[in-house]
Amino acid sequence: YKAGVGPTGESLFPAGIAVQSALADTDVTHVDLDITVDFNTQSIAGTCGMDVTSEINGLTEFTFRLDDAHTIFSLTIDGIVAAYVTDSPTTKTVTLPVTKNDGESFRIEIQYAGTPVAGGFGSFRWTDNGVDPWWVTNPMVSTLSQPYWAHTWWPCKDGDVNQPGDTIDKFTIDMSITAPSNL
Repeated sequence: YKAGVGPTGESLFPAGIAVQSALADTDVTHVDLDITVDFNTQSIAGTCGMDVTSEINGLTEFTFRLDDAHTIFSLTIDGIVAAYVTDSPTTKTVTLPVTKNDGESFRIEIQYAGTPVAGGFGSFRWTDNGVDPWWVTNPMVSTLSQPYWAHTWWPCKDGDVNQPGDTIDKFTIDMSITAPSNL
């Protein structure tokens, strides 16, 4: 089945979620995530590339999530600078430079930086030696953000917390992390 579509073609998302980002209209197939972690400033900077396939004819926009605690420095679709609007503190919609039809793919590249937001279930966490939590003996950066809260530290297509979002859109990922040598 296509992501977000049931066996008879019905949407698996409630109307509010489906309208929010037309989650079933696209399928993320691969992500390249390259981030640099700065423990001193508790910030990250990175580039996120997403390979996306249209699941409909006439696709003109793509919705992704990234918390406003991050600044987007560059956003391109297939190498073309693209405009986006901020729909909410976590949601952005980018207009595609070329309309895509069912089965056609595009690549979105986002360069960004900011301070990850600590969301539910340890979405992103900085720890200090023996302070928080007490059992950590070295500085540590950790994340637990599947399937929700990923948008607190990288641009992604995910659903809203405690809402039936697009948790069935699975993809492959290549992740590179640059960190100080002591980490």
